[in-house]
Amino acid sequence: MNRSPEPPISSFRGSESWLEKETTYASLEAVRPSSSSGKTATVLVALLITSSLALALIPWQQAAGGKGKVIAWQAPDRQQLIEAPIDARIARWLVQDGDRVRRGDVLIQLADNDPEFMTRMNTEREVLVNRLEAARQRATAFDGRILALEGSLLGAEDAADARIRLSVDRVRAAEQAVRAAEAAVAPCRRNLDRQLALETRGLASVRQVDLARLELTRAETEQARMIALLTAARSEEAAARADRRKVGTDARAVLQDARASRASARAEAAAAQAEIVRMDTRLARQRTQTVRSPRDGMIQRIVANQEGSYVRAGEPLVQLVPSSGAPAVELYIKGNDVPLVAPGRTVRLQFEGWPAIQFVGWP
Repeated sequence: MNRSPEPPISSFRGSESWLEKETTYASLEAVRPSSSSGKTATVLVALLITSSLALALIPWQQAAGGKGKVIAWQAPDRQQLIEAPIDARIARWLVQDGDRVRRGDVLIQLADNDPEFMTRMNTEREVLVNRLEAARQRATAFDGRILALEGSLLGAEDAADARIRLSVDRVRAAEQAVRAAEAAVAPCRRNLDRQLALETRGLASVRQVDLARLELTRAETEQARMIALLTAARSEEAAARADRRKVGTDARAVLQDARASRASARAEAAAAQAEIVRMDTRLARQRTQTVRSPRDGMIQRIVANQEGSYVRAGEPLVQLVPSSGAPAVELYIKGNDVPLVAPGRTVRLQFEGWPAIQFVGWP
């Protein structure tokens, strides 16, 4: 193979332009840096220096993420359902979803299915009032009757006691008469015995004996009559005492019956009064055919059907979100982040929506 003559060394070292023009090395060309890579390196170095300065100078905070929701701090400020006060038909809606309302604003107009319902209820109430008045009058009448019976009972007992005392006195008088008759019989018997003894000896006549015997018979008859009077007086005393017990028992029975009737009348009056109270409650509720907002807030959703539909008492109508002056946020974080939470620390909230761009750690 023919080879070209090589130039001398002196000429190779002294002529760089000749080397650049005449000689080419492939490996040198492969590692030679391009102009774009130099610019890129310059930009990266500048970014590194800028990031270091930013990390050193910009205030950075450690953050702990969590999920939560906005709630009302007070229980009355939380979402609530407005219910139907009575069984009625929806006559007209005065609000829509999303409307702002104030306390006392009319939300719904209700109407009764039966237009004569209130009239009948008022009539029924009048009947109950009449029943109450009649029951009270009966109770008052029984009060007077009880007072009269108590006075009659005292009078009857006093009269019976008087009859008993009178019969006792008669018994005592009869006992004294019996004792007197017994005392009169003994001398008459002794006189008859003496007259008989004298007659036997011829010292007394037959007439004297007959007179003595007649006197004894008269004394014994009087004694028997006094004993009969004593027995009658004792029987009268027993009858008076029995009548005393009967008068007391009968009078107390009538008095107890009057008291029971009075208690029944009072119970009927109390029942009528309770029924009137219930009727007034129903009337008051039935008159409440206008549903008003209990608080300031926003109508979140209408729960009931549209106009003309029937609703029952207690059925939800409107979902109201009250206006809260002190809202709160309920957050849930991981257990490992609990040491980062302390009272007084600033919390950053991010709400769903567009655009929502947040950088963790940015103050």
